[in-house]
Amino acid sequence: TFTSPETVAAYVLPLAALAWLGSLQPFSAAAIRVALASALWMALGIAAATAPWFVFFADTIGVGGFIDALFFWGKYVDRQIFLAYPLPGGLAVFAIAAVLVPWYCAAVLGRNGWREAPPWARVTTAVAIAALIGGTLSVIGVYWLELRRFFLMQYNPWRVYRQASIALDSALAYLALAVLAGGVALARRQLRGEQRAGDPPRGAFLAVLWMGACSFLLYYPRMDAAHFISAAVLLYCVGAVLVDTGSRRLAELGGEARPLLRYASVAAVAAFILFAANLKMAPKVYSIVMLPKEGEDSLLVATPTVDFAFARANVYFPIYEKTHRQIHRAFIDTIEYVRANTKPDEPIFSFPANPMIYFASERDNPTRHDYFLSNNVPFDEQVRLLQSIENSDVKLLVIPSDENDYFVDTGRPYHNLLWAYIRQEFYLDKRFGPYDVWRRYDGTPAAGKKISHR
Repeated sequence: TFTSPETVAAYVLPLAALAWLGSLQPFSAAAIRVALASALWMALGIAAATAPWFVFFADTIGVGGFIDALFFWGKYVDRQIFLAYPLPGGLAVFAIAAVLVPWYCAAVLGRNGWREAPPWARVTTAVAIAALIGGTLSVIGVYWLELRRFFLMQYNPWRVYRQASIALDSALAYLALAVLAGGVALARRQLRGEQRAGDPPRGAFLAVLWMGACSFLLYYPRMDAAHFISAAVLLYCVGAVLVDTGSRRLAELGGEARPLLRYASVAAVAAFILFAANLKMAPKVYSIVMLPKEGEDSLLVATPTVDFAFARANVYFPIYEKTHRQIHRAFIDTIEYVRANTKPDEPIFSFPANPMIYFASERDNPTRHDYFLSNNVPFDEQVRLLQSIENSDVKLLVIPSDENDYFVDTGRPYHNLLWAYIRQEFYLDKRFGPYDVWRRYDGTPAAGKKISHR
């Protein structure tokens, strides 16, 4: 799935650089034996946890099918579920610069200071600082009205949340590449014997950096921009080291103002981290409070919710906007209809991806699939799935009413068999907003009780 230069840079180059640095180091036979013994014990520990489900699934779907499902998740996976690295927009560039410019200035000028630094270092540093200041003023100018209205709570923050969130994702993806590059540079300096005050222990830092680079492979085959950050947890450790190292270099430039500069640099990075964390927490926070505008005043009130009780759990939907009430009402109506027209032991089928239907209706899925993204369910498995639906005599299906629904649209080229079967054996019985209930031609409604809700 390496379909873009950015992906190669993210996954291949850091590992190659670290392997190259390691190949330059002399290792004794005793050290190699210790490393191999440690790797063996780790492998045994991993096997103890994973062997049971390996054996179960290999026995269930066959060794060949298990290997295909584990390592080759459908053909053309890069064309359907691979998201290439996005080009950073204006906000993303600003976020990256706000973190990298101070670090760059500290790294470049930390060796000789300002007066003794070569001309190219002083020029690039001055340009970087001027660009950061200009970019900050530009961002404030371009987004001043939005920022003012946002902080005065004069409109719904969801209007800008998505744009800011996407920009942050882009910025974090490229910052992760910068963190890796900085970590490899620090590792190279340490391996050359240039250990400085405040640097982390060489062995520990190399181990964390190596694990951080390898952790990207945890999301194979979805090694794309959408899963990059969540797979790079150990990079946060590397980033913390680089922030501390960079702040120390910056403090060295400050002379008598050393503590102030160091605290200022750490505070700038901490502010960015807090901003990122708060932005990503916005949906959760906004599910607790909402900001309606009433006349000239803004009010913080509890978010209205739609609750409906089950024997298994008490489920609620937050209502962010008035139109959401219609969607949630449609969901409740769909569940009521399914429960009223099926017996408790009668299975249903939801296609292509809405397992909440099974939970809410308390009806079982007779197949072993409830997630049809692209072609992750191959053709031969779809044949077995149809046999399961036939053998269990499924009478009701729940399908999105919008043919442009994301899961419907991305899977359309690969689910012709399922769609042909659905259209041949079932007909559209009821439509509840975004949900369609399809009934088998020979199916007969069965009386049932409605779920309780409030």
